[in-house]
Amino acid sequence: MSLQWLQKVTPENIDNFIKLEKNTSSNFNIYTITKNEKLKFNGNFSDIPAIYVVTDIYPRTKYNLDILGYYSISQRTQYFFDNIRTTKQPNVSDSVSILSDTLASITNDDLNKDAITIDTHHKKKQARIVD
Repeated sequence: MSLQWLQKVTPENIDNFIKLEKNTSSNFNIYTITKNEKLKFNGNFSDIPAIYVVTDIYPRTKYNLDILGYYSISQRTQYFFDNIRTTKQPNVSDSVSILSDTLASITNDDLNKDAITIDTHHKKKQARIVD
């Protein structure tokens, strides 16, 4: 189990955000995962008002630290954040796949595990998002 802190990043505060995070960790990058690959953030917010970037995690293990800088672009995640913004109520998601498993799969070039595909519903999902 891990506890993650997601920082709200908007087009207006992204430059300051990156500068502050690089003071903490010089190799900090904002990234997402799509089609079994890790992609750096290109600065385009498209039609979303903000991204939520993992800026801290506990426990601080090797695999957990790899998650720093991650943000999700999935519609499911956007729906979750929209619900929180709209209702101002705590939320608990249904079961989800653990991000560190996906990152380990990509890092080890073990893409045949269907890290981010339609087949992920066959993986055992033990994590939950709580806010």
